[in-house]
Amino acid sequence: MIRKALGEPLLHFFLIGAILFAVFALRNPDAGEAEGERIIRVDEGDIERLRQNYEAVWNRAPTEEALAGLVENYVYEEVLVREALALGMDQNDAVIRQRLRQKMEFLASAAADAVQPTDAEIAAYYEDHAADYTRPARIGFQQIYLGDTASQADVAALKAALDGGADWRTQGRMSLLPPEVPPSGEGAISGQFGPRLFEALSAAQEGAWIGPVASGYGLHLVRITEKIPAETLPLEQVRERVLADLKQARAEEMAEKQREFLMSRYTVERVEAAQ
Repeated sequence: MIRKALGEPLLHFFLIGAILFAVFALRNPDAGEAEGERIIRVDEGDIERLRQNYEAVWNRAPTEEALAGLVENYVYEEVLVREALALGMDQNDAVIRQRLRQKMEFLASAAADAVQPTDAEIAAYYEDHAADYTRPARIGFQQIYLGDTASQADVAALKAALDGGADWRTQGRMSLLPPEVPPSGEGAISGQFGPRLFEALSAAQEGAWIGPVASGYGLHLVRITEKIPAETLPLEQVRERVLADLKQARAEEMAEKQREFLMSRYTVERVEAAQ
């Protein structure tokens, strides 16, 4: 009978509860004297906040019954939080420590975000970080795929045919690579053909067929159709980006100052392990 009773989940709940409250009593021997201080005040501000949170989630105002349930749940949550704190459950808890750290770090971020940069500050940041708002050079080209290998004689004959007016689209070997690439940056070209092709294109002039040039797939004849140099985008075009970057930089600077200030208030003592 006793063994059966010990297997009941409800009994387990009461046993665990009794253990918890016993621990609480041991850690807080004077808790019974503070009964009068166990008051949870719910004011109009709390109720309004609960109502607004409900409306934000359900897109409608709560009924009186629903609002009463929200208040009761809020009170019970406060009870659980206070009891957990009294039991020291917040101590040495990695999740709680991380959350508290995030809240403290958020203070610096919020402080930086609250100050709106002036037009002059935005312009100055843009000038100091112009490289971040520069569109890289772009190259457009045509290519004829030659395969893995190509003899000098075959390349010379192909160039002669192209110089004589042969349709370049009908030359070379079949491949899945695009025969013509619109003006693109290094990342796009290297991602499709490999870095060696972009390096060769960068050193070449427009108009003439050059090669063979190696890519990640083999050899090519290439002809540059357009070269667009790198250009710094005007502030008006990237203003929102500059503003976001400036705010981020300020938040990082504020966080570092907060760290230095708070750390300066403490003395760290390293305790060596006993030999």
